[in-house]
Amino acid sequence: MKKHYPISVNKNSVEPLYVQVFEEFKKLIEIGTLKADEKLPSIRELSKV
Repeated sequence: MKKHYPISVNKNSVEPLYVQVFEEFKKLIEIGTLKADEKLPSIRELSKV
């Protein structure tokens, strides 16, 4: 079963998308939504977010 991660990015932001994605995953790890042994979604899956 694939898990959905609530990632939010702003395409109009001056901050690069890769930084926004990094920060979102960092936040998910800090709050415990993303566990240490979980696989990250593929780039293709992330592009659908």
